[in-house]
Amino acid sequence: MRLDEGTKVADGALVTMQKLLCGGVAGCVAKSTIAPLERVKILFQVNSTHYPYTGVWSTLHRIYAREGLRGLYKGNASSIVRVFPYAAIQFATFDRFKQMLTPAGSGISGW
Repeated sequence: MRLDEGTKVADGALVTMQKLLCGGVAGCVAKSTIAPLERVKILFQVNSTHYPYTGVWSTLHRIYAREGLRGLYKGNASSIVRVFPYAAIQFATFDRFKQMLTPAGSGISGW
């Protein structure tokens, strides 16, 4: 969606919705990027007998060989469901709280 100068938005509702969506999507992309390493970390933590641990790269290779690309992303859907609202709210509220808490005319740090 594009906002023109003449567009009136009641209380910035559209901008807030855009920030919520952007924050949620960014959080999901970040979590999905790290998902294969998270899967390896969990396998290390539970000490699975199916994946003897010789290292991160060998475990990633073994998961891919046994389960394919989908195996690297097992459990990612539940993480996405958790991350989307968290990242959306954090992204949308950051600027608003920053404006409320920093004195007018001050720099980024508030000094």
